[in-house]
Amino acid sequence: MKNDELRTGFGEHGEGVKLIEPDDIKRNEELFKIYGMSVVTSDKISVNRSIPDFRHPECLKKRYLKYLPPVSIIIIFNNEIFSVFKRTLHSLYNRTPHELIKEVILVNDNSTFEYLYDSLKSYIDDNFSDIYFKIINLESRHGLMRARMIGVEAAQSEFVFMMEPHCEMTYNWLPPLIEPLLVNIRTVTVPIVDNVEYTQLNYYENDRGNLGSRGVFDWDLEYQKLKRFSFIDDQKLEPFLTPIMTGGIFMIRKSYFQYLGPYDEELLIWGAENIEMSLKIHLCGGQLLEVPCSRIGHIFRAFTKSRKHESGKDFLYFNRKRIVEVWFEEFKNYVYRRHPERYNIDDVGNLTKPMKIREELNCKSFSYFLEVIAPDLLRTYPLNTPAFASGRIQLMNENLCLESSLKPDNPAMLKECQDPTVFIQEFELSWYRDIRMVNTEICLDFHQATFTICHLLGGNQIFKYDLRTKQIISVARRLCLQADIANRSLKFDKCDETLNSQKWVWSSFVNETMLDRWKESGRAMDESGEYYFDEY
Repeated sequence: MKNDELRTGFGEHGEGVKLIEPDDIKRNEELFKIYGMSVVTSDKISVNRSIPDFRHPECLKKRYLKYLPPVSIIIIFNNEIFSVFKRTLHSLYNRTPHELIKEVILVNDNSTFEYLYDSLKSYIDDNFSDIYFKIINLESRHGLMRARMIGVEAAQSEFVFMMEPHCEMTYNWLPPLIEPLLVNIRTVTVPIVDNVEYTQLNYYENDRGNLGSRGVFDWDLEYQKLKRFSFIDDQKLEPFLTPIMTGGIFMIRKSYFQYLGPYDEELLIWGAENIEMSLKIHLCGGQLLEVPCSRIGHIFRAFTKSRKHESGKDFLYFNRKRIVEVWFEEFKNYVYRRHPERYNIDDVGNLTKPMKIREELNCKSFSYFLEVIAPDLLRTYPLNTPAFASGRIQLMNENLCLESSLKPDNPAMLKECQDPTVFIQEFELSWYRDIRMVNTEICLDFHQATFTICHLLGGNQIFKYDLRTKQIISVARRLCLQADIANRSLKFDKCDETLNSQKWVWSSFVNETMLDRWKESGRAMDESGEYYFDEY
């Protein structure tokens, strides 16, 4: 830590890097369209960069068991950016007690980049010779879930840690994750996952008050967060139950992982495996705990290049439907009705094996999950919460769209409209009447036309879309979203339906019935744009 404090240079202390040279900017923009993150920026930041310590101050005083078993660390990768992968490995090497690393298992899921073979092996030999690395090169694409199972099978330790190749480990991240597994063999632990922003790669904390939050899903099956339940002050740093893991970063015993099944072997590539694993843990006799004193940074890219499997299937919704069919029971139709066209999959394969595993493990019902594990999920995400509108928000008669950053408290941007897979331009006017970027908790806020954390409190985050005038109106402020085309910026100004700069079109759909019945649709609110809370 002391050496890190003295470091200077691009990206040190988790600071972002803004490109200046025109050639760098041009090259970065080209690569961004492919990888959904700033590759040139990553290449300029040291693989050994320092990062901030966002742990609660009292975490530094905590003591752990004198003996902790060494861990097999498993990383699955496919066509990862080399500088990002190197930074992951160096942060792992620099901030993990080496006596706690049994081995690092790298499973190459049939990458097509040549540097991820001989060059990667040479780099590891040159830089990490005192730690045992095992590289498994798969001859065909197996997908994240099956590749993980191969990694676990090869693990020499009873304790395995799953992580991704675009992470940055923080100080003393590992001991807090191991200890709970020694107390209860059916325990799975996850760290607080911080965010490494995809454009300038600045590292910032991704929770509320350094104490973590509870992961859940909404009925689009997107990962969301809820506040922790109230706790006694002297227990605030203890591991606590979380309903759903993010998916790619967790600690588990090898024997327990294999006991659970572990993954449905017919799931494709990646996606929704976090829901399956979390439900298995909670409903089949285990517990999933978030550990406040362990933090790991993760790059959430702006988009992924494709969600099509080589078979032509939309693998994300294929996976979701398999999991819903096995686990959601009578609640499955509430999921399907959100996106009926994408769940219109005739053949999701044979479900006999995952159904049999659920029966053999004597798992509880999905209702148990909603009533006991996540009792506030239905209050926050009711079953019937259709959106008022969704898609890209495009300025009428212009190829300009609203765009956000994954980092909160950044101004809303006006950029050229992109392909729908670029989710930083995908929004919905949600049931809560806020305008939120899909798959995130980031909402448009009236204050300086910024995007910030969705707070579900109404006020500055309540908006209405006028079907006739095409205006987006701040209900509390009675002002309209207006584009400044010359400066590619946005502001809220006095509503004037004659101004084309205030006319917006949603690319996917608008629910005309809900918009016509604005007061009766969505979450209950008063005329000032505040929610009624007596419904809870």
